[in-house]
Amino acid sequence: DLSYNDLDGRLPVSIISVPHLKSLYFGCNPYMKDEDTTKLNSSLINTDYGRCKGKKPKFGQV
Repeated sequence: DLSYNDLDGRLPVSIISVPHLKSLYFGCNPYMKDEDTTKLNSSLINTDYGRCKGKKPKFGQV
């Protein structure tokens, strides 16, 4: 879970081919570039297109 980390830039599309990746969530990173997020939204990767839903959770609540 990489959400709420103020990530900037973009994840490479090749990330979906990482052999041991079971799931990846990086929603609520509004600085992420969203031009390729439609390619990344798969059964393994959930981007929420970088949008934030609700308040930022406190440490340990994600």
